[in-house]
Amino acid sequence: STQYSTTVSVEFLRCWCFYGADLLVGVFIDAILELRGVPARTRIWCVVAWLFNPFTFTIGTRGNCEPIICAAMLWILICLMKGRVLQAAFWYGLIVHVRIIV
Repeated sequence: STQYSTTVSVEFLRCWCFYGADLLVGVFIDAILELRGVPARTRIWCVVAWLFNPFTFTIGTRGNCEPIICAAMLWILICLMKGRVLQAAFWYGLIVHVRIIV
């Protein structure tokens, strides 16, 4: 019984981690578009298109780590857009290794 409850807790935490990563992708999409000078109304529609896309939602809820990879790649793009090349290189190296392991 203890093993079952631990497994359920880990799966629950894992799913919430992926949900959070999906929300973070939405925040990063907004930030990138804001840096590009896109109007607020268009940015909102782009974020809505990501968050309510059934394809990305299904991938994230099935336990795939793609939302985390997407969030990391968008963060790297933000770093590059702000001229933080070393920080972008660090995160890119880290996420490549994570992707190889997972």
